Amino acid sequence: VNEVEFFTTIGGASIIFISAACKCAPPLVIRSGWISMNNGVVIGALTVQLISFLTDFLPTLVKVPIMVDRITGANVYLLRFCSWTPLAFLMTFFTEVSILSAIPEKQFQTKASY
Repeated sequence: VNEVEFFTTIGGASIIFISAACKCAPPLVIRSGWISMNNGVVIGALTVQLISFLTDFLPTLVKVPIMVDRITGANVYLLRFCSWTPLAFLMTFFTEVSILSAIPEKQFQTKASY
């Protein structure tokens, strides 16, 4: 990892950490505790941010496999490709859930014919 990539990974990990801290801090300050964060969407979002944080920050601590893209010549971190496995499922789930509020309730009420 060269110097530019080193500082870029630290910057990306810092932004993700600040975003996650902003989600966790208000319930603790208001003293409602972690009970108010006992929501599947919040837990899923924090999981996505934790995985993203780890895949951004780990190249600064340990050596990770780096491949060179044949077309662009850019360095590609194998660790970041491995992070897409859980993230793709969660982000697809969040996208589908966010669309549900825009769909009228009439479409959900189906009549079963026997």
